[in-house]
Amino acid sequence: MTPYEILEKANLILLEIYPLLKVNKRREILRLVYDIAKIRNDFSFSFLPRDAKNYEQLKKTLIKLRYPSSFKYTPLKNYYLPMPELDKKEEAELSAVDISPQKIFYEIGAEKYNLFKRLKEKCSNSGFIPIESLKDSLKLIGSNSYSMRRSIWVLVRQKSSFLKKCPCTRGCVSCGYFVLNLGLGCPFECSYCYLQGYQNLNAIILPYNIEDFFSDFESRFSNLKAPIRIGTGEFTDSLALDDYTGYAGELIKFFSNKNNVLLELKTKSSNVDNILSIKPEKNIVISFSLSPKEISQKEEFLCASVQERINSMRKLYKAGWPVAFHLDPIILNDNFISLYRDLFNEVFSNISPDKIRWVSLGTFRFNPKTAAVVEKRFPFSKILEAEMSIDFDEKLRYPFPVRKKIYSHIISLLKEKGFDISRVYLCMEEARMWKELSLPTNFNW
Repeated sequence: MTPYEILEKANLILLEIYPLLKVNKRREILRLVYDIAKIRNDFSFSFLPRDAKNYEQLKKTLIKLRYPSSFKYTPLKNYYLPMPELDKKEEAELSAVDISPQKIFYEIGAEKYNLFKRLKEKCSNSGFIPIESLKDSLKLIGSNSYSMRRSIWVLVRQKSSFLKKCPCTRGCVSCGYFVLNLGLGCPFECSYCYLQGYQNLNAIILPYNIEDFFSDFESRFSNLKAPIRIGTGEFTDSLALDDYTGYAGELIKFFSNKNNVLLELKTKSSNVDNILSIKPEKNIVISFSLSPKEISQKEEFLCASVQERINSMRKLYKAGWPVAFHLDPIILNDNFISLYRDLFNEVFSNISPDKIRWVSLGTFRFNPKTAAVVEKRFPFSKILEAEMSIDFDEKLRYPFPVRKKIYSHIISLLKEKGFDISRVYLCMEEARMWKELSLPTNFNW
């Protein structure tokens, strides 16, 4: 049965068996019943208790079925039980698409800058539409569908600082990352992407005045006493659009002679030809987000395959570029250990462990409101079927013991490959986890 059919049947059977449930109680019970039926492939709903004496007993019984491993130590209030919301019109468009935009809106003034001139040349078939400002043109810009955001680009003047400290989640150990904002929006379609619940305009937004960043950086960071790491992959992919923006080459040239600065370009693409044409720099690291092949094929769409990413990482490594990789989000799977062992076999058969600058680990986590977006856009994905609950930072996460077990297994697999664990760090994780895994929180790049 499809998710749509399961939900329809669950609605009908609840009306039949529990007709007196009020709205909020019905919402929670429907969520539990829908999840259990989907996870168990039990479309006869034989698991439904027919003798529950009241709502509280019914809810507890169903929670034990839905969360068999964690219900003993997780407070009931920490389970997030929203109404299942499915809409075929909201499903992500996953067929192959041309990244080239159909329309490019640009704030007046962009014409003088390199990005505009480059796009005029590269996107000769696109419509260029001038606007006074993004704020005043929101009704004109953007698509009704998040999936169509790739077809609409907006060039804006970045007025606030390009460079900001990473907004580390409350209660987490900060890795000291600085975010360089060179765009908002990604052309790839990953089921777990937080941007799909974060962006409020269905378009790809690019600042056209990167030249202002360079002068601003010179004035603010000219006398650094301690090293900092800067990355562009927070709100967009660092290299996915580089054939259009040319930003990677400009950044590499600018930072190549900067003391105490480490620039990281993080990607799920295989778009590295522009970088391979440049002389390698020791303080520029090209990193790749990786997942096991089986997980990537089910949850990461329109981006380069895992094998293509590893091949690109090998090309860069052989050309003399520093490389790194990120395992984030780590998604729990029944054959989790063997999948990651296979991934590491592939990575380290291509690149010597001592040549990988760092590996970051972060388990799947997200804002509860994002769950509804994920469910609508990827109704056939199974990532929301895991046992997750509201955790220390008000995000949905795997329980602490599960996360610890995941990290421990990953670290053991890395050790098997001879990787130096002092170059492993956790992303968006609480201090208690670092301590229990014996990882130093003063991670040194």
